[in-house]
Amino acid sequence: MLFKQFVKITSSYWRAYLNGVAKLVADGKLGVSHGGMLLYPSFLLCIDTAEYFVAELIGAHRECGLTVKVQKEPSIDRYLNQFNAEAADPAIRINDSRNIRFEGLILAQKAEIDDIQKRFPFVNFGSRAGFIRDGGKGAPLAFGGNSSSTLIDCVLVNTYRNANEPRPQQAAGYQKRLSCSL
Repeated sequence: MLFKQFVKITSSYWRAYLNGVAKLVADGKLGVSHGGMLLYPSFLLCIDTAEYFVAELIGAHRECGLTVKVQKEPSIDRYLNQFNAEAADPAIRINDSRNIRFEGLILAQKAEIDDIQKRFPFVNFGSRAGFIRDGGKGAPLAFGGNSSSTLIDCVLVNTYRNANEPRPQQAAGYQKRLSCSL
C-alpha cells in the first residue's frame, strides 16, 4: 500500500464514522448525560515512517470536522518517543507479523502516571488494564520490523524533557509498510 492510499482510506473511514455520530446527535438519537459535552477529534495525523504508516486522532473540538495532517518520520520509535532521537528502552517490543490488537490499556512509566494524577486530579483512567513499569526510559512500547498491530482505546503516556504527553490512542493503527515495485 502506498502512503497516499493509506491517508485516503483512513481519512475516508474516520470522516464517515464521525459524520455518522454527528448525524445521530443532530437527530436526537445520541446524547451526552450528566452535563457532559461531546467532543470530536480535530485532526487525523498520518505519519509515514520507514517501517510503518501511523494514524492518530488528536485534539478535541465541539464541531465535527476532521483536518488531515501528514508527516514523515525516519522511524516508528521516533514517533513513539515524541519525536525524540535518543534511544528508548521499551518494556515491550512487538515483532510479530500477525495483527496484534491492544484494547483498553494504559502503557506508561509509574512516575508519569503519578505526575499526571498529581497535576490533573480529574483524570480517571477508569478500569483500563495497565502496563505501568517503574524505571526505564522512553516509550514503554516499541515495534520491530515485522509487526502489524492496532491500539484501540489505549493511553500511551510518554515524557520527554519534563513534558508529559498522554496520547489517547482511540484507534491508532500501525500498518506495516509494504514495498511496491512498479
